[in-house]
Amino acid sequence: LLFTSSNGQRRVRVLTISLPVAPNIETLFNSADVDAIINLIGKIAISKILDSNFSSIRQALFNKCVQILSPYNKPPRTTSRLELPDSLRALPLYVLALFKNVMFSSSLEISLDARSYALATFRTLPVSLTTPYIYPRLFALHNMTPECGTSSESSVVLPVPLRLSSSKLDATGIFLLDDGQQLIIWITKRADSNFLSEVFGIPFIQSSDLSKIKILDNADTSSLPYRISAIVEHVRSQRPQFQKLSFFREGDPTDALFFRYFVEDSGKDGYSYAQFYAKLSDSVLGISK
Repeated sequence: LLFTSSNGQRRVRVLTISLPVAPNIETLFNSADVDAIINLIGKIAISKILDSNFSSIRQALFNKCVQILSPYNKPPRTTSRLELPDSLRALPLYVLALFKNVMFSSSLEISLDARSYALATFRTLPVSLTTPYIYPRLFALHNMTPECGTSSESSVVLPVPLRLSSSKLDATGIFLLDDGQQLIIWITKRADSNFLSEVFGIPFIQSSDLSKIKILDNADTSSLPYRISAIVEHVRSQRPQFQKLSFFREGDPTDALFFRYFVEDSGKDGYSYAQFYAKLSDSVLGISK
């Protein structure tokens, strides 16, 4: 930059910057942070929501996903299938989750208040809370291993998270869902009565008032109530704000709210994950040829 100082001297200002250089594209991609990417492209999409319709925004998100993955799939490729770096294996799933989130969903059943709240929430989310907000953790409580809910090295052993597909649900199951903002325990119609009695103190879910259900107190560290309470409290400890625990019952109107999180299923709101991945693969490989 050539400029003249206030006392008439001609000076040259040199601006320098040091950037790390990757020896190959694999190294570059393997250092990518998928949570940061989703946080950024989601917030960019929100910034355009007043000037675009939802269809255009969803297409822009899809195109950005294609743009990110195309360089990694340029020849010479080792296979004819879509290749994903380890760091971005979840990128297609999370982009689909953005599609189906209340923020950008094309569903006419979503109220303006619910959509506005979701948009305002995402705009303030730190990177660490982005993934659970769009792709919550789902735990099965009815068939936990004995280690789940016990303490281990100042932490608590959690059940293995399930994929957000209705095919993973058990007809007799009880599930805990964590989206980073709230906790939901969903109880099926055919849930085991012994489990319900031991954990909640109710023999049948159909005749129970959900507003009065709570996890029973039990000092025995090996008991189901103690272990489930430990899981709930541990999940809460990972979030900056307190998460309210709500109980949903299969067959109630709240089913629509619960199954809205199952982004891998097909439905009114678009593709299943398999369909979305196939479309993405065709687009990326078509560009990369």
